Amino acid sequence: MTLPNSSAGTLLVIDHEVDRLQALRTYLEQHHYRVCTEREDRAAIELIPTMQPDLVLLGMNLPGKDCREVCRAIKSTRAPAFLPVVLLADRSLDEQTLEAEQDADGLLVKPVREADALMQVGALLRIKRQVDALWSKNQALVSELEKRNTELEKAVRESREASLLKDSIVKNVSHELKTPLVQVKAAVALMAEDARAGVPSTIALSDMATAATAKLESVVQNITQLAATFDVKLEAFRLADALSVAVRQTGRQWLSSGAVDRIKASVDDVPLLMGDRGGVAQVLQQLIDNAIKFSPNGGDVEITGRPEANGIRIAVSDHGIGIAGDQLERIFQAFYQVDSSSTRPFGGAGVGLAIVKLLLDKMGTAIDVQSTPGVGSTFSFLLPAAPPEKPPESSQVAAVPSTESGNQPAQSGTLG
Repeated sequence: MTLPNSSAGTLLVIDHEVDRLQALRTYLEQHHYRVCTEREDRAAIELIPTMQPDLVLLGMNLPGKDCREVCRAIKSTRAPAFLPVVLLADRSLDEQTLEAEQDADGLLVKPVREADALMQVGALLRIKRQVDALWSKNQALVSELEKRNTELEKAVRESREASLLKDSIVKNVSHELKTPLVQVKAAVALMAEDARAGVPSTIALSDMATAATAKLESVVQNITQLAATFDVKLEAFRLADALSVAVRQTGRQWLSSGAVDRIKASVDDVPLLMGDRGGVAQVLQQLIDNAIKFSPNGGDVEITGRPEANGIRIAVSDHGIGIAGDQLERIFQAFYQVDSSSTRPFGGAGVGLAIVKLLLDKMGTAIDVQSTPGVGSTFSFLLPAAPPEKPPESSQVAAVPSTESGNQPAQSGTLG
């Protein structure tokens, strides 16, 4: 069987009486179609994958064959691409023809009029090209989507692995620092007791060692708190409870400095809040610590809780050195120092405000900063009030304990 060259399209004619269709074949070839004929449906169907015809003309007079089943078998060879099938029927209105036409895409009645064949074949081929173009675009989109999905899965996997690695590093560093710190702290405390009974110069050295140990303990605590930000629980709590914990921690860090006496609080009338009590305590402790640290000339550190439309705004204000406007966004980066020189007057690892931001992000709120260099800074955040129908069990709020430096317990409206 020879296949003439053509640019209009390739047609496959399957009919038991192909000789009677010779005139139709000649006519189609004159219009630049490539036409192949086959008497047996099985041989024709086997030919389709290699021939790749654009349209099939299927005779309904194949001996012993169900035309509908043959039509379905033809279409299945090109799934999911579109292969139109035109029936060649002896009669147009009998029941068999009408049933078979349901699975086909067109119908021509023998003897086939050449103009009708040319019009129907041309129309179906135009539809086929449109369907094929859409199918190709769809395949390209599917392929691109699969590629993007693979890239996304890889990015998510790498992000998860990086997060696990980060958590592991933070927790391991915290653990490795804690063990020798406890030993050093205990040894320095014993040395201080012995020194106070001896030479005055030894007392000064022991005080320096004690202060250095306290600073190192603060760094370890920051790292430990950074690890704790991965587990935040939202529940109703009293702001006074969280503030009490924060002030107690601050008193330990500013031992013998009297810094806690500068903390003034107005939170007695604040309703129950929704958030993580331990997390809010950490946030307040970090903000109070910074307020004291960056107020070298003294001045009160004020903690307030004021109602707003969407909740209670908790603020920590100082009258210290303030922060330049171009530094406000960067101060929440981990390990960032406004003054990173080796001679900077304020110590710390630079993770305190990073912890603040992480904790508040976990609680679904943001930290706001208002600061003027040389005047002071106010850090604030908004927490929602707890639903009134679900209050927690009543609890007594312990007064802020006195520190080792002899600070007095908190009075109403004033802590320290």
